[in-house]
Amino acid sequence: MDEEQGKSDVVARKGFFPVVAGRDVAVRQAGAVAFLARRDLALREGGGQWLVALGNQTIERGGGGMLISRQAHVHHGFVGLLVSGRTTVEGQARVFVTLPVATAAAVVVGVAVGLLFGRLRPGRGANSAA
Repeated sequence: MDEEQGKSDVVARKGFFPVVAGRDVAVRQAGAVAFLARRDLALREGGGQWLVALGNQTIERGGGGMLISRQAHVHHGFVGLLVSGRTTVEGQARVFVTLPVATAAAVVVGVAVGLLFGRLRPGRGANSAA
């Protein structure tokens, strides 16, 4: 973790933060509503509701509600919903639901198309007669 902190442009340590965002983010004994990283996110003994990284994510003895990344490594942690292209779960780690990136993208597109076409159809609005 110390070497990861050396390359990180944002380091969150001991405390709670509403949002922590940066290119490379390192977290140690801290929490946040959202941790957002444009590249890599390393979390140790902390957690948040949203853990989002466009690159790799490493979780050690921590966790979050939703983890989204290209590649995720969870060691002795807990994640509610994990969306990742490649996932490694080790030790006493727990992941409630795992979705591949392609499946998550298909769900998002499906919901968006359903909402779009549902609103465009004539006679299907709230003011239409039953």
